[in-house]
Amino acid sequence: RALEWVRTETPPDATLLASPEMGMFIPAQTGRRVLYGHPFETVDAEKEKRTAETLYEGRWAAGEAASYLISRGIDFIWYGPREQALGERAVWQDYPVVYERDGVVILAVEGKP
Repeated sequence: RALEWVRTETPPDATLLASPEMGMFIPAQTGRRVLYGHPFETVDAEKEKRTAETLYEGRWAAGEAASYLISRGIDFIWYGPREQALGERAVWQDYPVVYERDGVVILAVEGKP
């Protein structure tokens, strides 16, 4: 259902932050871009994979993470079971929730804290 929501409720040019595992599904199922997706289709894949993981692991301060997301054109943050396994949502707690169902939360970056 969350993938359907992304496909129907986000702009066609939207970019999402997702875990490396989920980043492989989102483009195929929704037509949207991700920071890190398939290792052979992502430019500088290893670096982008590490960046996505460290963002979810909470290694970045909230302001630093927000600046990075803005600089990379990230519109939404996908926070489902795979992302929850990487870390808590503390750094994203002030972002507006635009979707929440079945264990998946999607937050908008445009309403940055």
